[in-house]
Amino acid sequence: MKNAQKADRYSLSKLLEELKDGSFVIPDFQREFEWNPTDVRDLIKSIFLDYYIGTLLLWKGKEQNYESLSCETMYGYNKIGKPDYIVLDGQQRLTALYYACFSPDKFFPKRKNVYFFYIDIQKFINEEYDEAFSYDAKSKKWNAFFSTREEQFKRHFFPVSMLGSDDWTLYDWLKDYEEYWKNQKIGFEASGETELVTTALECVQSAQTFGKHV
Repeated sequence: MKNAQKADRYSLSKLLEELKDGSFVIPDFQREFEWNPTDVRDLIKSIFLDYYIGTLLLWKGKEQNYESLSCETMYGYNKIGKPDYIVLDGQQRLTALYYACFSPDKFFPKRKNVYFFYIDIQKFINEEYDEAFSYDAKSKKWNAFFSTREEQFKRHFFPVSMLGSDDWTLYDWLKDYEEYWKNQKIGFEASGETELVTTALECVQSAQTFGKHV
C-alpha cells in the first residue's frame, strides 16, 4: 500500500508528555473507560517490568474530524488540550496511564472515591512484584501515608503520579528519598543502633537501584 504508515515507537516519556498536553481524544463510538483499579495497577506493573503492553491505533485528526466524531478528552482530563490524535484502539490503556500518572481529582469510574497508585520500593527491589504494586482510595489512610514526602520515604511508597510530574520534580523525589535514608543511617550511627544502621544502608542501596530503574 503506497500510503500505508509504518508503526512508530513511543517512549514512555513522550507518551506521558502527549497525555499531559491532551493530544489524544476519544471518538463517540468508543466505549467508556471500563477498567477496574486492579487493571490499572497491572498495567503499571507491566510497564515497570518491561512487559509488552500492546500497540496503539491512532488517527492523525483535523478539527472537522474531532467535531464530526464528537471527540472528547481523556477521562479525568480537565484542561484545554491540544488534540492531535483520535484513539481508535488503546483507549483503556491510555486512560489508565493518564489516571495513574497524573492523578486527576475525579472519582474512579463506578467508584465513590478518587484512587491513587503507588509502588512499595523495598518489595520491588526484593522482586516481590505481586505485592509491590498497589492502589488505594484517597482517605484518612491517604492523608497519613502521602501527606508529606517524609511519610512516603519512611514507608518506601513511590507515588506513580510522580511519573506525570516534570523531570526535575521526579529527580528531586528520587534524590531526596536516597538522602532521607543516608541521614537516617547517620542518626543511627550516632546513637549506636548497629542493626538499624545496616537497615538504613540497605535502604540507601535500594534507593539508588530504584532510581536507576526509573
